[in-house]
Amino acid sequence: MPLKNVAQDLVERLFTGVGKPLRVDADEVLTREGELQQRLYYIRSGFVVGTKTRADSGAEDQVMRAGTGDLIGVLSFFGGTERAAMTVTAIVPTDLLYIERDWPMPDDGASIERQLMPAVISELTRRHQIVVELLHAQQEAHERIRQLERTSALGSLAAGVAHELNNAITVIARGTEWLGNALGDKLHIDATMKMIFERGVEHGRGVSSAEVRQRTAELKSKYKLPYADARRLAQTGLDPAQLQPLFPLSESIGRIIEVWEIGATLADMQIAAHQAEHVVASMRDLGGRRGQHNEQVDVNGSIEIALKILRNALKGIAINMNFGELPMLAANRGELVQIWTNLLRNAADALHDAGRSTDAPSPQITITTDARDHEIVVEVADNGPGIPEAIAKRIFEPSFTTKKSGLSFGLGLGLGIVQNLVTEYGGQIELLDSDTTQSPGATFRVTLPLGA
Repeated sequence: MPLKNVAQDLVERLFTGVGKPLRVDADEVLTREGELQQRLYYIRSGFVVGTKTRADSGAEDQVMRAGTGDLIGVLSFFGGTERAAMTVTAIVPTDLLYIERDWPMPDDGASIERQLMPAVISELTRRHQIVVELLHAQQEAHERIRQLERTSALGSLAAGVAHELNNAITVIARGTEWLGNALGDKLHIDATMKMIFERGVEHGRGVSSAEVRQRTAELKSKYKLPYADARRLAQTGLDPAQLQPLFPLSESIGRIIEVWEIGATLADMQIAAHQAEHVVASMRDLGGRRGQHNEQVDVNGSIEIALKILRNALKGIAINMNFGELPMLAANRGELVQIWTNLLRNAADALHDAGRSTDAPSPQITITTDARDHEIVVEVADNGPGIPEAIAKRIFEPSFTTKKSGLSFGLGLGLGIVQNLVTEYGGQIELLDSDTTQSPGATFRVTLPLGA
């Protein structure tokens, strides 16, 4: 059953059975920042916003929005602070159900944390989607702001937008970090299961397909598991020795994967939030100097971060990674992630559009990295429909996009960002001719000099 439906069933069983109804009018305050807050709210209908007050000026910044089906008060309810993290105000008349922490719950043998876990996961998923949406919005805003680069208002405009976005992103980033630290203790699991949760938080979904195949075979042979169960366990990245304390299994495979998924989802959220923070910081720099390139960056690792950020956008697409051994590059990791994120998203858009055709091949993206003659070369190739010659001549123009005229080649405003970033590294980006690649689809090559 989808997580959203599980959470809905939970609300009907727990909130409807135990919770009390509450109605707040438009502009009425539900919780006030810093005040006692011992309730967990479920929004039945309506819409609310959360604001935080700046300590220096007393101004209020909007940091949260929630509507029908969302939970309010998760941090204070589970974190033990019992203090509202923000002031929540109804925008329209809003109907809610609420429970309080010291109320007796239905006695089914499970703790309140265990009973509410599907709803908490659903809320984490919602927050993760918000982070991704913010990241995409920032990239689009980033490009629009760059078009104003020569105007006198650019500096103040970029700083203002960055400041407003940064408030929301900071709450999400710090909240995600706090949840990662707190949930391990709140899940009421034994030491081995806690280790599995922490593995998800620390490493996320970083296991390659080759490692999954190898560990699947090992688990299947060592513990006589069905192939499907062995593969699910292998995807956690835990080797057979680490899983040894669980055998014979005292927990279901599903429960083990659930605990790991919670940790891995938090890891994904942290990655997306930190990249969003970088985009905001780069917006602040638009009126002046760019970020410093004094960090030693693993280029292959930066590509893997981009793949994690775009995990949902790349669903259904086979990713082939042909990574060579690369020296470290003096760069800004966030800028490199921006480059790969834009190239991969364009490729994914092209493949999803092509997938509507019944005779389209199975979609795949191939990423190849290599070190050649004092430079690093990265190629991103897809097996989509390719890019017509007339359009190929214009794809790096700052404001050119195929997405506003009914064309479907996966080209948004992001290629202008990519070219600007690559040029600042003294590098080059080019769209390879199909005669050169001897393959269908589009292939972009990025060349970055070492020691730039």
